[in-house]
Amino acid sequence: MTVGRRVLELFLPSFAAGGASPAGKEPDFNSYAGIFAGPTRVGLAKALGLAVLIFAAGGLAFLVFPEDAAFVVAILAISTLGILFSFIPAVRSIRMTYQLGNYFILIFCLVVSSMADFNRLVATAPVMLAYVAFTVLVCLLLHVALARIFRIDADTVIITSVAGICSPPLVPLVASALKNRELVLSGVITGIIGWVVGTYLGIAMAYILRWAGA
Repeated sequence: MTVGRRVLELFLPSFAAGGASPAGKEPDFNSYAGIFAGPTRVGLAKALGLAVLIFAAGGLAFLVFPEDAAFVVAILAISTLGILFSFIPAVRSIRMTYQLGNYFILIFCLVVSSMADFNRLVATAPVMLAYVAFTVLVCLLLHVALARIFRIDADTVIITSVAGICSPPLVPLVASALKNRELVLSGVITGIIGWVVGTYLGIAMAYILRWAGA
């Protein structure tokens, strides 16, 4: 989000779509001007209502599936429904839905970060902190190496890396920093795939270690 793109572009191709640069593609990408205007406000209220209904539909997974699987099913349901509704012209034509969603993401990040206690983390689990830092670094280096082999652009590498290491909700923030909204969908999908695969691999590894310890 800072110098990462420039560093990666030393090894990877730059993102290009439709002959326009990501920075100049959408000048009002981060602008909230006019979001409270009458027609825009009404449209956003409808979009927010639809989002709440989609969220409620995904939440039904916790009533049907075990807790281990319910979270993944809920995320898949919410994301799938969101993508499907995005193809409806009446939904796509609502102005500034991205800005509204990004605002909620900012609130989410602020709340989560305010709960972080680095002193407790360092004091109680220094080995785990070092292990996670090592794992993230190795994953990033492997990701960049494979991207260079397959000629994947720098923006896509950044988006998919954040989606895989962190989580899909952080993808819009990085896309906003890169001024490249085209990569939001691919980043979210990549993150969801990572969630699904990682969840099942994690559960399988937990049972393997439990069996080996027994």
